[in-house]
Amino acid sequence: MRTLSTSLLLVLAACSNSSVIETSRLEEKRGNYYLAYKLLDRERDAQRAGGSVDATLDAEWIRVRLVYLIEEARARIFLEQEPEALQLLAAAKEQSPELPVIPVLVERARTKLAERATKRGLQHVDKREFPEALAAFGEAQQAVPGWPPAIEGATKVREAFDAMAGRAQQQFLEAVRKLPQSRFVEVNWHAAAAMESDPSREDARSLRQKAQRELADQAMKRASAAESRGLYGAALVEYRGAKTLDPERQGVDELIAHMEREVRAQQLIEQAAMDLRNDRFAKAKMSLDEAFALSVLERGTISELLLQSRQRQGMIAYEAAKDLELQGKKEAALTALEVLAKDWPDGLADEKTRIGALRSDIDAAAREWAAAEAAAQAGKDAEAIEHYEAVEIYYPGWRETKVKIAALKAKQRPQGGGDNGGQ
Repeated sequence: MRTLSTSLLLVLAACSNSSVIETSRLEEKRGNYYLAYKLLDRERDAQRAGGSVDATLDAEWIRVRLVYLIEEARARIFLEQEPEALQLLAAAKEQSPELPVIPVLVERARTKLAERATKRGLQHVDKREFPEALAAFGEAQQAVPGWPPAIEGATKVREAFDAMAGRAQQQFLEAVRKLPQSRFVEVNWHAAAAMESDPSREDARSLRQKAQRELADQAMKRASAAESRGLYGAALVEYRGAKTLDPERQGVDELIAHMEREVRAQQLIEQAAMDLRNDRFAKAKMSLDEAFALSVLERGTISELLLQSRQRQGMIAYEAAKDLELQGKKEAALTALEVLAKDWPDGLADEKTRIGALRSDIDAAAREWAAAEAAAQAGKDAEAIEHYEAVEIYYPGWRETKVKIAALKAKQRPQGGGDNGGQ
């Protein structure tokens, strides 16, 4: 019998899988890749919640997820949302490192980023906004290292400066002039230009290092401010930028590692909050425990979420106990509320009041039952009926009260009414 039931469940699960897979494939053919993926994802989550995932469904989920990531990345590239596209492609590469279309799309996304940054840089050159132009060309080369148009644009900037300043000495003098004004971005650039013109210029090298240290100081301040506001991702970027500018800076590696842990903890907290909204308490607790081990700055938030989780579970238990009481199951409700009260000695809701009222009703019902039983044994049927009816008032449906009442009332009714009438 057990084998038959198991086989039936397997057949039903297979039918369910087949239906979901067919629907997903239909949406995929229509170009609704997100919907095709989410259909499988929801079914897979449901099966995982039940303990195991069907192998056929899991394989289809893996395939469609990859299709969705690739097609969504294409759409993002078309919409000039290249950073989002690159994130999607990174996820796709994790799943399928050898898929040939991924590097093609990555190159397309990075190329569009580089083209747009280069165009912006050239606009700055036309306006003679050279520091801004250099920053834009730097973005282009960050997107595509060695990007020729960006290199050409940076060369145009340097040529423009050379035309204004002349030789390396003039570039150095420009850097020196900017230094008292704390224009360290320009100091850094002019010193670098002087070094490019004459690599032997140690005075330019020293000035550039000073400018980079100052820029690193500014990055550290911005990082600290972002950290204090809970913007750990922004702080991490600034700390990394400070390290790039000043590789020998003391303590920056520890700060970077610290922010990496806080960023990860923040991600876990967000995931836990989502799980709590869906009553996935065990999963939320795992995320929060991991976050607590990682984080120093968000432990208050984590503790608050853990308390919210515990309160939510307590309220679920409380509502279940109330439901038992509404169904007339006072003893079961009392037991459930007493367990809840032990977990919440300082109180969660009005469970202590409910416990008192339930215990009072149950005790009163028990006393009336005992009195009714004693009266019945003594042959005092009318008194017994009164006590049994009192039991019903305190605890309707308890034990066999109604049966007892009916039996006693039947006993009191005259027997053989026809013969009495004849007398």
